[in-house]
Amino acid sequence: MLPFHLKQKPKSSYEVFRNAIFMSVTSEDKNLAGEYLEVAKILASKLSELEMKKAEKEVKSLVERLDEEVICKICNYHTFIKDLTMDKCLKCDSVLDIND
Repeated sequence: MLPFHLKQKPKSSYEVFRNAIFMSVTSEDKNLAGEYLEVAKILASKLSELEMKKAEKEVKSLVERLDEEVICKICNYHTFIKDLTMDKCLKCDSVLDIND
């Protein structure tokens, strides 16, 4: 399940920065993580210190949520947010709602 902000086109340098930081710390591909980090470094000069701290806080919160368990209401399949790349159950393909 992609975090909400990765499903939408970024609307500002702040959103691109936040997404790049998130992807740099969660990517399993070290080269790709490095590329995301480079994007974040380029954008950092366009942001205030407050914006950078806000992004850091958001990313930290999102990373902590990756270990939350998700249970499909249809088939009762248990998985973790970090295992999901879409909003559908890996077993029965029904739409998941993790906000309940």
